[in-house]
Amino acid sequence: MAPDGSGFAWLNRDEVAVADVKSGQTRTFATPLSNSGFQSLTGGEPPIGWSGDSKSVWAAKQEVAYPSHFPLSGLTLMRLAMDGSTVPTSLKPSPAGPLDAVQWIRNSAMALVQVGTNGSFYRPPHADPAPELAMIDAAHGQVLDRLPLSSLRSFNQRKAGFDARFSIAAATAVVKAGRIRSVVTIRNQDGDTWVRWIQGSPPIEVASPFGKERRNRLVLVPSGKQVLNTRELQPDGVQIICEAWSRNCPKVPPPKPRTGPLLEFRDLDTGKVLWSISTTVKDFWNGGILEVNPDGHFALMSWPEKKGGVVQAALVDLNKGAVAQFFPLGVSGGEAGFTAKGNEVWTQVTNVISIYRRS
Repeated sequence: MAPDGSGFAWLNRDEVAVADVKSGQTRTFATPLSNSGFQSLTGGEPPIGWSGDSKSVWAAKQEVAYPSHFPLSGLTLMRLAMDGSTVPTSLKPSPAGPLDAVQWIRNSAMALVQVGTNGSFYRPPHADPAPELAMIDAAHGQVLDRLPLSSLRSFNQRKAGFDARFSIAAATAVVKAGRIRSVVTIRNQDGDTWVRWIQGSPPIEVASPFGKERRNRLVLVPSGKQVLNTRELQPDGVQIICEAWSRNCPKVPPPKPRTGPLLEFRDLDTGKVLWSISTTVKDFWNGGILEVNPDGHFALMSWPEKKGGVVQAALVDLNKGAVAQFFPLGVSGGEAGFTAKGNEVWTQVTNVISIYRRS
């Protein structure tokens, strides 16, 4: 959502759609991207974000092959203005290779980008001898800091042939006192590593508290001192997804409930868990939502338990370490986040947008 609450932006197939809250009108910008989901560092969030003044949306454009959607070129970062104009940024090409993925830092022109890592997915494929991460200021076309992946011990410990793209499992960043603070998860066969990287400072590598555990999401609070992480707790069993009309869907035993920690709040310096929320998960679910509000007092997350067959988003009080409220999404889920002031929650289910005030 725009910082001033005036609009919503989302990726709609090969276009970026922007809806005006007051008028209900939607404007679309043609910014072709591959459907592979590889344009985001996390692999789950679309490569779009609002500017701090709410007058434009930062996005990315890429030449792709049809119908395969394999990329033909690196990403070009764009400013999509609310007057309908589209302006590419002046970011210079990197010697490390094409721009492969971007993660915008909320309500700013700054981002974490991934360079020279996706060569095997291009057509034609190409080698990436020097993959790197970078911190950028798109508004001024500047690279603020670079991190060659070869400088990381955790990256160099990978087994031969392990693709650089899949080495980056998750990333989160905030801007504090004018500098970007980030935590990047480097995936390795022997266990993941957290790389704490502050703009202008050397990276610090520490063992991930998750070890080899996968499918975890994390987000930094605005102070950059604590990190909130979900553990996508799933029941024991086999999940088979079939079309509703299918008559040949194999039958499997129902999943067995599983109890454990679902959300953890950690001190970044010590790695100590300050508090955690546990629950019992009875059915398979998708933990796609995790966001902290601007003042760092509340968080929104996907909740594994449906109510009346409807997926819920949970509002968590970070000071108390407890769920304070639930918000309905849809039968198969939806999106949710905070407005600029953080005292309201928005949800988007298909093309319906709702705004709730915290109770």
